[in-house]
Amino acid sequence: IRLSLVGSEMCIRDRREALANNNDLRGAAARVLQAQASLAEARGRLWPEVSYGLSRTRGKTYIDLGDFGEMAPGMGGGGGGFSFLTTTWSQAVSVSYLVDFWGKIRRAKQAAWADMLASEASRQALVNSTVATVIQARIDIATAQRRLVITRANTESLQRTYEITERRHRGGLVGPVEVRLARANLEQARAQEPDVELSLAMARTSLDVLLGRRPATSGDLPQTLAELPDLEPISVGVPAALLDRRPDVRAAEFSLQAANERIGASIAQLYPDLTLTGNYGASRSDWEGIWEREAEVYSAITNLAAPIWRGGQIRAQISAAKARYEEMAVAYAQTILRAMQEVEDALVSEQLLQK
Repeated sequence: IRLSLVGSEMCIRDRREALANNNDLRGAAARVLQAQASLAEARGRLWPEVSYGLSRTRGKTYIDLGDFGEMAPGMGGGGGGFSFLTTTWSQAVSVSYLVDFWGKIRRAKQAAWADMLASEASRQALVNSTVATVIQARIDIATAQRRLVITRANTESLQRTYEITERRHRGGLVGPVEVRLARANLEQARAQEPDVELSLAMARTSLDVLLGRRPATSGDLPQTLAELPDLEPISVGVPAALLDRRPDVRAAEFSLQAANERIGASIAQLYPDLTLTGNYGASRSDWEGIWEREAEVYSAITNLAAPIWRGGQIRAQISAAKARYEEMAVAYAQTILRAMQEVEDALVSEQLLQK
């Protein structure tokens, strides 16, 4: 749809208002933010995790002395043993890093990146669709307003024709058939007015919803369509360039890339994970002691873990990822066909409408 066909500042204002207030566009923008957050989360997994912990442990321990405790009941605890309370303060800084040998994290990050690009392309496609729908709604309103004016003028003309025919009938110039025919034409014109008014009302409420307003709150639009200029030929170009310009096609392509990356991430779960962990801190029985150098404790852990048996869960995840990829591949092919069909239909429609 060409903005030159409308040629009004009001349509431009409506377009800007729709881009700012349309609820569908707000939802699409929120989905883009979600995808960006998911990408940031996936990137964060590539870095080591650093944490700090401070704890106080209070415990009671019982020591059973057996026969010795019965011979020495004075030691406390009723003759069979004794118990005592312990308090331990500890603090530590822990660093953990998962070595991504098999690309599980990297592939997950690439999938998140593709998801973000797909959500952004989907948002752009929705922007294009919203702008086109706003312009079409504005055209529909202007067209319905002009149709209503023409219909009412036609009704007034037929009313005068009916009155003239009735006077001529009373004068004996015409028969009753002409009177009935004139009345039928008048009533038929009157019956068309509610249909045009309904179309106008629905076009207005449709525009209100597109602009994020409550339906039926906008008043009459004072401007109507100008006379349509001669349409210049549209340069379509090669099909490949057309597909590059279509954001819905790009969104389907990015979704296919994300599904492919998730296959690799699922396969990587079959291989061992190597985790490096380091801890440094202090542990003492009193609060002041954990800040002394003599209380320091540290450890270094290398952990290699591999799945042996999970009841076929990983294989099932791989199969599901491959099936998802097949679904995205079919959707991508269908999106390309639908895009080419829409362009071909638009070109044929323009040629025939010019005739």
